[in-house]
Amino acid sequence: MLKESKLNFIGNVEGRDIMTKQVDVIVCDGFVGNIILKFGESVPKLLKHLLTKTAEDSFFDKLKVGISKGTLKKSLKSLDYQEHGGVPLLGVNGISIIGHGSSSPKAIKNMVLKAREMYNKDLIKKIENSIKHYSLKIKTEN
Repeated sequence: MLKESKLNFIGNVEGRDIMTKQVDVIVCDGFVGNIILKFGESVPKLLKHLLTKTAEDSFFDKLKVGISKGTLKKSLKSLDYQEHGGVPLLGVNGISIIGHGSSSPKAIKNMVLKAREMYNKDLIKKIENSIKHYSLKIKTEN
C-alpha cells in the first residue's frame, strides 16, 4: 500500500540514515523509537563536550571554536527537543502529543502549539480518510 501511495516510501533504512534527513518518518516499536530519540537528543551535548575539550588544547583551537559557536548553535537548534515540544502519538482517536516528563516551560508551550497545528491541519480526519481509502481499495481488489 505504501509503495502505491503518493508518499515517498523508501522501505527499511540503516541507522546512519536516521539523522541525515534522507527520511522524515521512521516506523518502529516504542522501545527502539525511545532509544533513537534519546540518542538523537544526546548529540548536541556530545558535540558541546567535544568542542570544549578541543578548545582546551590551544589558544587557536579556543579561538576557532569561539568563532564557530553561533553557527553551530543555530545548526543544532533543530535537534533541541524544547523547540519541537513533542511528537504526535498516532493510533488514538484524538490529538495526543508526547513529550518528556522533565519538559521545560518552553517545551510544554511548543507541545500545545504542536497540538494546535495538528488540529488546524485536521490530522485526525486526514488519517481516517487515508485508512478508509486504502481499506476500500483492498476490499475491491479481493
